[in-house]
Amino acid sequence: MPAHQLHRRTWLASPVDEAFEFFCDPMNLQRITPPELDLVVDEPPQGPLCLGAEMGYRLRLWGVPFRWRTRIVDWKRGKEFVDTALTSPYRRWEHRHILYPEEKGTTMLDLVDYELPLRPVGELAHFLVRLQLDRIFDHRESAIQRIFGCP
Repeated sequence: MPAHQLHRRTWLASPVDEAFEFFCDPMNLQRITPPELDLVVDEPPQGPLCLGAEMGYRLRLWGVPFRWRTRIVDWKRGKEFVDTALTSPYRRWEHRHILYPEEKGTTMLDLVDYELPLRPVGELAHFLVRLQLDRIFDHRESAIQRIFGCP
């Protein structure tokens, strides 16, 4: 059982195939991440996103630079994929992206299981970490809906 979970549901005014393609382009991650995180995809996957693909990012959080590297560990084309962090500030990070058709659009679920480092002391910071994650995912939802022209 993961230590923490973050679940988000976002509706997109777009067919599921179009939405899935958007999330398969790592460069779109830069478009939906808060600008103060200064996210740069500096190691894009070799070829199209698929099972086993890896990519690397540079970010800043509160001015502190760090690296993030992920691998796609589950892949169901047009429906869902899971990326897991190989390198990140988290002890464990697994992000499942699920997309399914819904009336006049697509619903996307973000299901994130994560654990903080330096247990048990790291847990003292969970309140602040969760506030930051909620803010990042709020921005992400707003950016996605703007890109897809949602009302």
